Amino acid sequence: MSAVIVEMRAREIRLKNVEFVTTSREGDNSLVVLIFYESDSDVAIYDGDGTTEAIRLKFQDELAASKSQFSFSQLPNMSFVFDSHENVVKNFEGNYFLRLK
Repeated sequence: MSAVIVEMRAREIRLKNVEFVTTSREGDNSLVVLIFYESDSDVAIYDGDGTTEAIRLKFQDELAASKSQFSFSQLPNMSFVFDSHENVVKNFEGNYFLRLK
């Protein structure tokens, strides 16, 4: 997944943070990817110009490509949340852990 992050930064996308969340529940194969842009306006801009969808597809492609490398029997069910650092600061006291709850 790091190749996607490197590419986003090389394209000067205003990326602040990426978090990956899984559960420890038996049989749960879900993976949530939380992508935080710098500002609320970045969320709207990147959603409108197709950047958000391109990032989502790149993460999915990279995970699928890693299947043979890591011998996954089944790929995780991926979901995505796009948010902003500005929102974390305004509504979660700047605490990403609180935002992830």
